[in-house]
Amino acid sequence: MNTIDTQTKRPTHAQIAARAYELFVQRGGAHGSDVDDWLRAERELLAAAAASNAVKTSAPVSAREETAVPIKAPAANGTAGKQKTGARQKKKSLG
Repeated sequence: MNTIDTQTKRPTHAQIAARAYELFVQRGGAHGSDVDDWLRAERELLAAAAASNAVKTSAPVSAREETAVPIKAPAANGTAGKQKTGARQKKKSLG
């Protein structure tokens, strides 16, 4: 059973009703607690959706670090990644 509506991020009316009915049956079918069953069902489904969402969005730190790619900023003068040429390069090779 899908626990939340993907567009509203909340349990659907049908999902809450189904869970409330399950709670009603678990209580032995005694009447008079329909609102309590409904509110408990809604709370349970919201909590399950929040827990499910938290698991999907948070990866362990080690997994995030393994996939991280460092980004190098270009030099302000636009020379990032260029080879040294001319007199500077010759001085290094001689010296």
